[in-house]
Amino acid sequence: MGQFKKFRSTAVSLLGAGMLVLAGCGGGGGGGGSGLSIPAGAVTLTEANAESMARAGFAQVDMATATSGFAFKSGETPSIQGAINLALDQIFADRLAARSIATGVTETIPCDFGSITFTGDSGATSASGSMSFNSCDLGGIVVNGSFSFSATFNNAGDYTVNADGTLSFAFDTEQFTIAMDMNGSGNDFSGDFSQSINFSISGITGGGFLFTTVVPMTGNEFALTITGGQFIISGAGGTRIRVTVVGTNLIDIELDDGSGTFQPHSSGVYIGPIT
Repeated sequence: MGQFKKFRSTAVSLLGAGMLVLAGCGGGGGGGGSGLSIPAGAVTLTEANAESMARAGFAQVDMATATSGFAFKSGETPSIQGAINLALDQIFADRLAARSIATGVTETIPCDFGSITFTGDSGATSASGSMSFNSCDLGGIVVNGSFSFSATFNNAGDYTVNADGTLSFAFDTEQFTIAMDMNGSGNDFSGDFSQSINFSISGITGGGFLFTTVVPMTGNEFALTITGGQFIISGAGGTRIRVTVVGTNLIDIELDDGSGTFQPHSSGVYIGPIT
């Protein structure tokens, strides 16, 4: 269903965020926006890793390959994108069909091992529901936790979507947890979108972090562009980076070394097409 196309890519972005890695390590942190907080053992943000983290923040699809320096102990890099796409395609293509959930439905969907429990309702212009992952093995990645969503849409392609939840991932000996919330709007026909994503991630190699949208990200998914927005990534010891879109796929990066004041780091950085 076209109305959920952008939701799916946003979900991939959120879930794949767990595969980001930052250089360095550090102590615990304080609070953040949207009820999320800096995790214990957060990374320290520095001159050396500020730009790589900023670039990683824009990775919309398959974030496992967006940042170098991280590999599972097995030596493999599984595709979160593929795993989550598979699950979301199955759920939204089949379970959100009007024939299935006009009056609501709860279904258990098998994974390679484990299952996903999907509950949803859909009408002519709205849908809502939740997904619970029950030791769900998706291509070797075991997912637990849940998230809920709500969406509105119309025949002109306009949509809004909201989602939040907490998920944990395990692969081989690697484990991490991501708590998230997001909201967005756009048009499936024009490709224009606006979205706010916030998440806190813990347990990853190198240290976790808090990602907070300050100004919603805007752009066009067909043109692969980001044209506006601002976000802050917060790490240990009060360290932060602030990233501001200053032109089409161009960003300015500022670094706060823990003093509480942002200082220029780099400007006019080209981040390439947003995929």
